[in-house]
Amino acid sequence: MKVKLSKNQWEEIGKKTGWTKEAQLLMDKKSGWDIYDQPPVSFQYFINLDERGSFYADVRNTSGKTVFEIKAGDSLPEGETSIFEDGFMKHKDDLDGLKKYLVELGIMKPNQKLVRGN
Repeated sequence: MKVKLSKNQWEEIGKKTGWTKEAQLLMDKKSGWDIYDQPPVSFQYFINLDERGSFYADVRNTSGKTVFEIKAGDSLPEGETSIFEDGFMKHKDDLDGLKKYLVELGIMKPNQKLVRGN
């Protein structure tokens, strides 16, 4: 048995089940302005190891799941360059540079926040 659903029905099902994008844009029919159906999500940046030539940090979503890892120094696999050497982050506390890079990669949206986790 086949069931036909309209685009609006699919979108409504997606919102209710949570499998559509978190920051899905909706059109406000009265004003014509785009609004977000949810408040901006905050991601957290954790520095897990920063000593004796080793650096390891990660970015976690609101569920606490690691969505991006940063390694430098002895923690970095041989032959790979770090986010610092590539110029995306100027230093270990450069949250602006990190956020810009995560937006480029599609991990974050521009309206989402990146904060220090520890």
